[in-house]
Amino acid sequence: DPDSIDVVNLHWRTDGEDANWTIVPMTISESGIYESSIPAHEVGTVVQFFVRARDGLGLHSVFPAGGADSCALYQVEDGKKPVTEIDRLRMVQLEADTDNLFARVNRMSNRFWPITLYHNDEVFYDVSVRLVGSGFIRPNSGYKVKLHPDKAFYGVHDSVRFDLNGIAEIVLK
Repeated sequence: DPDSIDVVNLHWRTDGEDANWTIVPMTISESGIYESSIPAHEVGTVVQFFVRARDGLGLHSVFPAGGADSCALYQVEDGKKPVTEIDRLRMVQLEADTDNLFARVNRMSNRFWPITLYHNDEVFYDVSVRLVGSGFIRPNSGYKVKLHPDKAFYGVHDSVRFDLNGIAEIVLK
């Protein structure tokens, strides 16, 4: 920021906490990158976070852009992963959003619910998911993930569809 950076804070909370954000100051490293850390949590815990900065003029910026309303998430390693290290994909979602996605009343809805998508070592924030398939096979057919316009999958795809074919594999379109 040409007007200098005054304060940078990391905001985080675990899934299930309504408005209880923990705010941690970030410090600048020797390499010029702001750093902070979130304490360790139990296996499988989902943590939501965002960063808020203020410049010398008092203007604020947040990442991801939605701040507290964004869905920047990570899940503490729970040992669930594919047997072979091919394209590793993982969707992380807040429990309330998962409940809504799979709620009977929403089964045929095309509404997208917020997630964070992990593809190997790449992270996609501010993306969303919905169920796909006919009313007879939802929610066991698959998912459509809509990506943020600024970050496409493999640099070109604005959405990804995961088809669950019942043979213990995921087909990626």
